[in-house]
Amino acid sequence: MKIRILNIVYNPDSKYISFTPRYKIINNRMLVSKLKPCKENKFYFTKQNEKDICSIQQDFEHKLSLGIECPNHEPIIICPKTMTVWSGHNRLEAAKRAGVKYVNVIYANYVYDRNDLNDSQIKKILQSYNKFKRNEQGLGNLWIKLESIMINKKVSSKEKKQFCQDWRIHNTDFNTLKSIANIEDGRVRNKIINDLDKEIPHFKELGKKIREAKLKKPKEPKHYFPWIKFYLKYPELLKDTLKEKRDVSKMEMSRKDHMRLLEIIKEAGVSLREGSGAIKVQYEIAKASYLEGIAKGMKI
Repeated sequence: MKIRILNIVYNPDSKYISFTPRYKIINNRMLVSKLKPCKENKFYFTKQNEKDICSIQQDFEHKLSLGIECPNHEPIIICPKTMTVWSGHNRLEAAKRAGVKYVNVIYANYVYDRNDLNDSQIKKILQSYNKFKRNEQGLGNLWIKLESIMINKKVSSKEKKQFCQDWRIHNTDFNTLKSIANIEDGRVRNKIINDLDKEIPHFKELGKKIREAKLKKPKEPKHYFPWIKFYLKYPELLKDTLKEKRDVSKMEMSRKDHMRLLEIIKEAGVSLREGSGAIKVQYEIAKASYLEGIAKGMKI
């Protein structure tokens, strides 16, 4: 029995048109132990979804106590090739916790194949299955979905229009959500993301927090190595040192040396997260000090 495969909807060059399943679903059920969660489905690997999973788990445990062996009424949708779950991650996780042996499943019309679908295409398929289900309309969940389609903090106008239609949000709210990515200080940005749905329950409050965040300058770390303090006090010496030792840098510094400098900066208490305002100047200071040592060794 061949199944019609719709990978071509998301990948026009897909090699799949139809596919004969590599395994059989007997009596509409499968062993829980054989099913695989989809790694690209970030939403289901977050604490934001814990409440929903616990609720399903309690329902499954109750049904098991009544002698119902296969407790999920809504089938889990799985790839006909790899048994990867396309829809039903909550039910699968709840079934594992409840000690369920079998769950109801059906074949999906998509093949999970990393050679045929890229990350973005896989995430779009996952979203197509999970629109408007349970608690997926919260700001935190919308951010996870938006982040999955952003490339270099940008989203095409076509994807923006589709996103707004799919999740029923206004263009203004979309722009507010997207502007999280433009917060310079990584620590502040991550705090806002973590506070979504908790301290920040709606778009109006989110917009206010983002405006406040953009007015703040990144805080410098409290602890520095002595040479960092020295160059912060005399920044003109840093410029001179970098200018004099540029040729030494080209000749002597390897990728391994650059990575070691980053480790030293990290040990000094500087955040290496993307967007950290302190990292650039601290790296230049560390580099200057390194080159100073090389220059003295070469007697430049």
